[in-house]
Amino acid sequence: MQSRCRRSPSGGYYDQEDMYGPQIEYSMLEPHDQNHQNFLVLGPWRHGYWSSSSRRLGNLDYSEPVGKEFRAQIEAKFFAHYLKDAPGTNPSGFDLEDTASFQTGSNTWKRYAHFPPAESRPTSLHLQGAGLLSFGGSTAVASTSYVSDPANPVPYRHRPVQETYAKAHSGTTGSPKTSALLPAARKWPCGSCPCSSAIWC
Repeated sequence: MQSRCRRSPSGGYYDQEDMYGPQIEYSMLEPHDQNHQNFLVLGPWRHGYWSSSSRRLGNLDYSEPVGKEFRAQIEAKFFAHYLKDAPGTNPSGFDLEDTASFQTGSNTWKRYAHFPPAESRPTSLHLQGAGLLSFGGSTAVASTSYVSDPANPVPYRHRPVQETYAKAHSGTTGSPKTSALLPAARKWPCGSCPCSSAIWC
């Protein structure tokens, strides 16, 4: 099965709604990407936060507005290339080979020819106790626990994840403002949701 759609799924490391979706979407479509039109972008965002121009996410400071950089250097060029450039030309300068992933710590974008990168290796994290983790093995006895109580659920929007949508974005889930956006979202090319992927057919 060959796809005729150009896709650039965008995922967030702190996406409290679906961190897994963009990556599995990319991996399922990649074997059918004969024309090299399947891309992936992973950034340090909560759900939909790639639309923000903030340089911060909770206590994390990325020193630059990562979402703004993504929109200017990747997303805008993606749409300009596939909607405006003549076939076989690239005046828009779209240069994403396959995957762009923001590396926290160094606060830089890394680009790869495939995802996961060929040079990547599985790495284990070990509990060390006192809320600490280690990449090296530990002989110390360590454990962690939490209470699972449906009547008093464990919160999942703290440190650094907070609200799903900013007030200026789309309102809270189920609000009239959100509901009003649903018909428009259904009109996106290929029925894509604008919060997860850039898709054009």
